[in-house]
Amino acid sequence: AEEATRAATEAAERAMKIAQQAVSEAEAASRGARQATETAAAASKAEEVAEVARKAAQEALTKAEEALVRAVIKRLTRGEWIFLLIVINLAVVFAAVLLAVAIGQAI
Repeated sequence: AEEATRAATEAAERAMKIAQQAVSEAEAASRGARQATETAAAASKAEEVAEVARKAAQEALTKAEEALVRAVIKRLTRGEWIFLLIVINLAVVFAAVLLAVAIGQAI
């Protein structure tokens, strides 16, 4: 009977050690899962911040392009606009004359 009691006690002690190890491993796994969740949350937040920064940069670029166009238009004086329109009209007339000559030669 003593031998059976001792064997049962040893088996119970071994079972307790195994249970303690299992609890310890479960706690470690829980900590790891918590850290993974925190890391994933941080990564998600970083992606959100990056997207907001990308949108802000795109808006800034658009505004800079618009400002550049306005600046160029402001720099052109009335006389420069008239000169530019005259050059464009002369180019159109020159192209029309060349086209007429080419059609005349073809006929």
